[in-house]
Parts: sequence; C-alpha cells; structure tokens
Amino acid sequence: MSKHDNNVEIKNNRLPQWRKAEACYFVTWRLDLGSGRLNGPERDLVCRAIEYFHGERYKLRAYVVMDNHVHIVLVMLAGNDLSDQLKSIKRYTAIHINRMRGRSGKLWQKASYTRILFDNSAVASCSEYVMSNPQRR
Repeated sequence: MSKHDNNVEIKNNRLPQWRKAEACYFVTWRLDLGSGRLNGPERDLVCRAIEYFHGERYKLRAYVVMDNHVHIVLVMLAGNDLSDQLKSIKRYTAIHINRMRGRSGKLWQKASYTRILFDNSAVASCSEYVMSNPQRR
C-alpha cells in the first residue's frame, strides 16, 4: 500500500481522517475540555473496551490509555470500519465513565487523529512511541 493508492479516502474535518480498507492505523483521541482526568478504574474500563473486539473487528498492535488521551496502533479487519469502531469505544466508555462519576454529558472530544501507516517502519515507529508514552509523563 502506498500514499498514492487510489483506494485511500481522505476527509478533511477538524482533523484529517484517512481511511483504507484493512489498513494499519495510528489513532489518538483526547478527553473533552472539562472532563478532568481518567483515574485507574476508568483507564481499566477503556482498556477492556479497546481489547473487546481484538481479533474480531481489528488486530491491536499497541495501545496506551493515559489520564487524558488514548493512542492505538491497529489493523482493521475486512468488513469493519474504523470510524464505527472509534464511535463504539468512545460511546461505551463515555456512558460507563459518566455513570461512575455520577454525571452525564460529553467525555471525549468528537474528533480523533488518524493516520494510515503505510509500511512496517511506520508501524514499528508508532508502536514504539505508543508503548513509551507513559515514560514521557
């Protein structure tokens, strides 16, 4: 797969959204302003939600859930849409975290940063970045 592949779809929203069937992606999303920080049990909930469809809808390469953002490197499996999966994870975790906090409303920023990883070097580099992210804090 290359950057010049005719099957790459790019949508220019607030953050550019790159899409390609069965591609490997680097994805980042953040808590909405005013949502505070995730505590340990909340981060665990997000981890379980991310891991739930591993092997069925996508294959995880690396991920980290920090106190105010999430990074994932994953490969989408045939017939599954990245946008749908991100919405599902965000919706599920927002409902449950808001319930844990005794509140309602927006938890995550709507937009996610997505980048297609076009070669093994990019996958390795992004995976290393994700796995070392907690050490940079």
